Amino acid sequence: MIGVNHGQDIFYLFGVPLLGKPDVNFTSSDVEASKAEMTLYSNFVKSGLFTSDGKTRVGSLYNKDSKKYNRMSLQGNIVSIEQLQNFRASKMNFWNNVVPNTNFTCNAYSSAAPGLYNVTNK
Repeated sequence: MIGVNHGQDIFYLFGVPLLGKPDVNFTSSDVEASKAEMTLYSNFVKSGLFTSDGKTRVGSLYNKDSKKYNRMSLQGNIVSIEQLQNFRASKMNFWNNVVPNTNFTCNAYSSAAPGLYNVTNK
C-alpha cells in the first residue's frame, strides 16, 4: 500500500497505538511509527523544525523550485524519513499547468436565482 487515506494518520499522531486496546490490532511497528510521528510533530511545535532529536532538521522545507518533500516510511520497526522530489508530478501538472491555461469565464446570470452561474468557453 502506498501512503494512507486522508486522516488515517491521526491515530498515530495522538498515540492511539500506545494505549494497548485489546479490540484494536496495532503492532509493535505501529507503536514505533506513532512514537516517531508524535516526536516529529511535537518538536516542530516547540522549535519550528521538523526534527527527530529537537536539533537536526529532517530533510528540508518544501521549495517550489526544487519540489523536494519528505516522506515518512516504516520497514519493520524502523521509521525513516526520506527526501523525494516532484510529488505526484502528473497529478500536480493538472493543477499547475492545465487548469491555469483553461480558457473559460464564469458570469452570474442577472435574472437567475442566487448561486446559479453561466459558464462559457472563450
